[in-house]
Amino acid sequence: MNKIRETIKNLRIFSKNKSLRTILILSLMVIMTYSAINLNIVNPVVTRSTVNEIKIEAEHSARDIALSLGSGKGELKREDIQGDLLSQARQIENRLDVLKLKIYTKSGNTIYSSDPRETGETNRERYFTDSIAKGVARTNLLRKDIEDSEGKKETVYIVRTNVPILIDGSVVGALETYYNIKNRIRGFDRQVRRYSTFLFVVGFALMVAIILMAFIMAKTEDNLKKSQKDMVQAKKHLESLIESSTDAIVKTDKAGKVVLFNKGAEALTGYRREEVIGRQGPVLYESVEDAKEVMRRMREGGGTVSAFETTFRAKEGARIPVLISASILYDEEGREVGAVGFSKDLRERKRAQEQLIRSEKMASVGLLTAGVSHEILNPLNVITLRLHTLISNPDTPPEVTRYLRIMEKHANRITKITRDLLSFSRQRTPENRLVDLSAVAKHTLALMEHDLMLENIEVELILAEGLPKVMADLDQLEQVVLNLLTNARDAMPDGGRLTLITETVQANAHKLVELRVKDTGNGIASEHLERLFDPFFTTKPDGKGTGLGLAICQGIVETHGGAIWAENVNKGGTVFVVQLAAKEEEEGYEE
Repeated sequence: MNKIRETIKNLRIFSKNKSLRTILILSLMVIMTYSAINLNIVNPVVTRSTVNEIKIEAEHSARDIALSLGSGKGELKREDIQGDLLSQARQIENRLDVLKLKIYTKSGNTIYSSDPRETGETNRERYFTDSIAKGVARTNLLRKDIEDSEGKKETVYIVRTNVPILIDGSVVGALETYYNIKNRIRGFDRQVRRYSTFLFVVGFALMVAIILMAFIMAKTEDNLKKSQKDMVQAKKHLESLIESSTDAIVKTDKAGKVVLFNKGAEALTGYRREEVIGRQGPVLYESVEDAKEVMRRMREGGGTVSAFETTFRAKEGARIPVLISASILYDEEGREVGAVGFSKDLRERKRAQEQLIRSEKMASVGLLTAGVSHEILNPLNVITLRLHTLISNPDTPPEVTRYLRIMEKHANRITKITRDLLSFSRQRTPENRLVDLSAVAKHTLALMEHDLMLENIEVELILAEGLPKVMADLDQLEQVVLNLLTNARDAMPDGGRLTLITETVQANAHKLVELRVKDTGNGIASEHLERLFDPFFTTKPDGKGTGLGLAICQGIVETHGGAIWAENVNKGGTVFVVQLAAKEEEEGYEE
């Protein structure tokens, strides 16, 4: 059944291909009309042609004999046809398959006949008398019923010729021949049948060839359609791969115009595809020199460059370090037709490298402070104690007491800095338990509520309900929140709004709990954002900070497997973000 369906399906090629359809119809017409053509066209045409040929041949032969007979002088007599001429006449009879040959005098008397019984008879037929009178040859076709050697009757067709015999230009008699054209007709019939059979075979073979060709064309068409479908699918798959790539893929033509710009390139640079397609020149590179350097390396590298670090310039102007691999594209004849580049964003890698350097630096600072802090605190405690004793002594002059209090203030500041260094360097192992980050934010905010009110700072809480717990050291987490609240307060000396936000976020199939502490201060300069968590770096005025608070916060958060960073707010101010892994257990922090 499937074969039948496939055959019917393949035959549909005739409805689509006009040339095949025309040839098939002609072939069918030849085969179907073979008998009619043979009977009504071929046979009659060939028969007429054969008869005419025999008639012409008979007439020419008769003229030759008549010319020989007329070579004598005087009247044509019976004795004129004796000897060589009679022998020649009989040879002609045998060669031409002549049924009968007769020679007449001008008066129509038969002086010679192949049938001796007719010798001496007189011919009175109209055609004969006309021929003799006008001196012209006549040829006609006779139909006659005869008996064969076995006594069977059959109808034969005979060509009869009547040619005048001339002597000195005068008609002296006539030559009459009777040709049996049966064998010649049969021979031509056989030839006609051969030609007809050949025509039939050719038509049938042509029809079979066309049908086979149709099947082959149908199969080829199916294969072509399948190949085209496979090519379309492969193209779609390739386009999908290109579009889904996180790397920026950019293709240019020979003139340098951008002809392909994938989503990865859009995400990397901020340009939309329609903004870049058709543009010419180094659209993305930070400088023309960078583009020329990549092209120079490609040509020196045999048409490719691999893992070369350069810089792109985003639509908004930001510098983007990228790792680019590119190749020159060639056609089948080896001519250059364009280039394609694959660019990987290095910003995260750079940040990770900087984070590693910062961590190593902080570890070194921690080792240093762990050894130095104790050496500073011991004599500092002695100095502070002596200062306190002198200040408490009533015999100390007031002027001296004033200087002593200034010394005590700075000694206390040194003590605080040293203790912060100790706290930074200890990095003790957290005592983790399930903690509600919203509850920690509310509890820590309560500790600073009075100070914030005095600074004319309005507080807004946007705390998510049913927030998942985090596994953390409660004291250390409170220290982080307290430090962030303190920084937010110091960023708004003239008052403002402090907002605490907690929510659940999803990142790479992981659920995270996020705390955001946002102020409405003046924000942080972009060149300072990357250094905020460096030890001893501070944007506060002298005497207002040691530059260790955020470094300590970062150490605590990273010890808990989380992340902390700062961002400037578009409308002014800064937001600090803390993210920690969420836990699904129901136990938690209690206020």
